[in-house]
Amino acid sequence: VILIDKTKEYKNNEEIKEENIESYFVWIPRYRYQIFSNGNYTGTTDLKEIEDSTTVSQINQQKEIKLEFESKETSISNDTTVGKYYTHPAFESFNSNGMWVGKFETGYNQNKDTQSSITNKNGWSVEGAEQNIKDSSKIIIKPNVYSWRNINVSNAFYTSYEYQRDLESHMMKNTEWGAVAYLANSKYGRCNNENCEEVRINNSASFITGNSAINEPKVGYNGYTDYEANNLNQDIDNVIANYKNKLSVLSSTTGNYTGVYDMTGGSYEYVMGVLRNNMDSSEPTTGVTSTNNSGFNGVFSNEVGSKQNGFEWPSSKYYDLYDYDKLNDSYLRGTLGDATKEIGPFYKVTFNSNSVRQVGSYYADIAGFVQMYGPWFIRGGSYFHGTDTGIFAFSNNSGIQIYEFSFRIVLSPY
Repeated sequence: VILIDKTKEYKNNEEIKEENIESYFVWIPRYRYQIFSNGNYTGTTDLKEIEDSTTVSQINQQKEIKLEFESKETSISNDTTVGKYYTHPAFESFNSNGMWVGKFETGYNQNKDTQSSITNKNGWSVEGAEQNIKDSSKIIIKPNVYSWRNINVSNAFYTSYEYQRDLESHMMKNTEWGAVAYLANSKYGRCNNENCEEVRINNSASFITGNSAINEPKVGYNGYTDYEANNLNQDIDNVIANYKNKLSVLSSTTGNYTGVYDMTGGSYEYVMGVLRNNMDSSEPTTGVTSTNNSGFNGVFSNEVGSKQNGFEWPSSKYYDLYDYDKLNDSYLRGTLGDATKEIGPFYKVTFNSNSVRQVGSYYADIAGFVQMYGPWFIRGGSYFHGTDTGIFAFSNNSGIQIYEFSFRIVLSPY
């Protein structure tokens, strides 16, 4: 935990009261995983029209991911042959023994006094957490708060970066998302004797952290009105479980309270995974146009001859860079371990004659790669996206602030 009052000293076994907790983090230990696919998928396979998610089982070919824990003193395994163990790249950028991942989507502290108890949420609103600003003092990572949304990528990054510099705080990278997803789909997460259970969707229409759907969604993109949990401590019988309800663990990466939440549903989450600049492949693209971008310096993917004047790009260790392409189904550009290219085959599926979607083989989660009109990765899906959501879901956007997009913070101090 990160404390509000950092001057207070605690004795061994002494309880840390909730009112002095600002943020929760979950330890993700360094590991190597067994390569389960060569990721050699060049596009999608068309499927005949299917009625709803009850027939999606023909797509879901996911497997338990095997992994072994290691330390940074262990020799890195670079063998990418299927069946061999490969050191997950998320831990190499910071040469760490692991990483602390925000237990929930980043929330926005709506109290005027950021050093006051966060248990007092009088006057908070879902709209109050929509802030396109850079301000690390407003960060909270707790259950039963509104996730911080409507923030562009550069503001989200520097808010994360300035949060705990001594702990190497930063906005989650795409490969780091993949590391959490693979751990969740192992025996240390949601798998038991080769049988794996999908991390349940957070279906809070008000983007409240730590909630869980009681039942699996039946369709994809199921509209905005199915679930209306507007109170920070509200359970809706047979529909949604608040974090204080023990059923909320359905949306945890471990199936219990020790895991990471909100990685399926809640808000889409921007991650630091971006398209290469088509003019200079060594540089990232800031966004699509001068009015539709992340706020970083640089050129645009669909506006030749002009540049954005904004935030400087951080060191390359803080983002993953992907080859340029105009298509969102050119999956070969993925990186091992980032939970994109390896989770094929990929399918183009028509649901109920009116919705055509690209999905991967892990829980039939949506699968749209970064491309010309969407150079930034978004992960996890939104609360109303039904079966398309999932810890293996990925899509793309321009980097601009959007009301249903949030972000997550990682610490890599070791």
